[in-house]
Amino acid sequence: MAGCRLPGVLALLACLLVTPGRGAEPTANAAGAARPSPANVAALPQFRPGLWEYRRTRINSGGRKPQTATVRKCSDPTAEFKRKLAELQGRGCVFESLRQEGQRYEASWRCTAPDGAVLAMRDSITVLSDTSYQNESEAFLSHEATHSTIVAIRLGDCSAASRQDPGVTAPSNRPRE
Repeated sequence: MAGCRLPGVLALLACLLVTPGRGAEPTANAAGAARPSPANVAALPQFRPGLWEYRRTRINSGGRKPQTATVRKCSDPTAEFKRKLAELQGRGCVFESLRQEGQRYEASWRCTAPDGAVLAMRDSITVLSDTSYQNESEAFLSHEATHSTIVAIRLGDCSAASRQDPGVTAPSNRPRE
């Protein structure tokens, strides 16, 4: 999955979709599942755009050592979630209804890659504030499972250079809000 730089489980999904020759363990009842309506997308949590830090820990099945990564980038997490959901919907992914209980949002979906492989995902986002959230996700592909935890924190506003080039990462000594 080298080259996958977007934060969050939605990026993990996009990266896993291009892995050829695998099928998914059934984890969600696809019967009766529906694509999200605009109302579901509008119900996503709202986050403040700015400089965000994403700390990810990923654990693959098979007892391998957890992989960790930290990325800082100028981002609008709400817009990224909406864009990625629309992209997945365009690929024919089947979603269950987005569920919300308090500050916790849960979703699951299944996507079929061009080679016929099926990826099943479960995702839970706990909103701590409009500047912080935690994302827990599971992806099932063939007989492999991946669990990922992302802690996302808004560090502040983006610099002028970062706004001109969203791929620019910020130095690690940026003040936290």
